[in-house]
Amino acid sequence: MNTTMKMELNKYAGGAAQPLLTQTTLKKLQIVVPPDDIRRKYDSFVENLLAQLDNLTYKNTNLRRTRDLLLPKLISGEVDVEKLDINIPRDAA
Repeated sequence: MNTTMKMELNKYAGGAAQPLLTQTTLKKLQIVVPPDDIRRKYDSFVENLLAQLDNLTYKNTNLRRTRDLLLPKLISGEVDVEKLDINIPRDAA
């Protein structure tokens, strides 16, 4: 939320310890609502972003678990990768 919006909402907020916006106050505010086609495009865009975020979070968790499983075995010599035929590009090393 941008600073201007926060300042505007604080004008209407009541409450002593914490700012409080009542339903009555919120109903009095004028809010710009975009046309349906723009809202649908936004929803689709955000839905795709959230799906990608979930997917990347899952992959990251899987990579972390794999690392935590393999690293101790590699360090102890329990797993030997010396004879694996893996082509690593020079710029990746």
